[in-house]
Amino acid sequence: KNPILLMVMFVSMFVQIAHFSIQPILSLYVKELHGAASIALFSGIAFSAAGVGNLLMARNWGKLGDRIGHIKILIVLLFLAAIVYFPGAFVTGFWQLVVLRLFLGMAIGGIIPVRIAYIRQEAPISMQGEVLGYNTSIRFFGNTIGPLLGGAISGFFGFSAVFYVTSGLLLACGIALLIATQRNQHSKAVKHSHSVS
Repeated sequence: KNPILLMVMFVSMFVQIAHFSIQPILSLYVKELHGAASIALFSGIAFSAAGVGNLLMARNWGKLGDRIGHIKILIVLLFLAAIVYFPGAFVTGFWQLVVLRLFLGMAIGGIIPVRIAYIRQEAPISMQGEVLGYNTSIRFFGNTIGPLLGGAISGFFGFSAVFYVTSGLLLACGIALLIATQRNQHSKAVKHSHSVS
């Protein structure tokens, strides 16, 4: 009965696929950019940069979503994440990758609290736990598919292709959610005009 809620749950899966597609190649990419020296340390820095960005912005995105609307913020964050992921294919130095990972964490970090807040807002009280359970299951499914997809794409087409595909996936999610939201608003407006007349 709530197409936007369903769309948000599917977006959860695709966001996890996109976010985890980089995991199997990140250490190899760091090695290519920085060299083999202290590879574990520098891979850890690259991984952690996204976590730092997440830590810095998750609360702020959540507050903004509460104020102006969770779906609006979710759409903005999907587009931001798509924009930030894309240049990862063109970096020529390790620290460029770290900066992009930091910005990525800032965008991706807001998606989780905003979508959970929306689900809690829209799901009936009597089945909120069930709906959140579905959302978690879908997220973990994305966590499973993402590394497989990223590994396969990099194996066939190279590291850069993973960034292209991931960016495209996030962009498609943003566009799909934007269209679904506009259609839902139009449908509500039509129903309201019929009920008034």
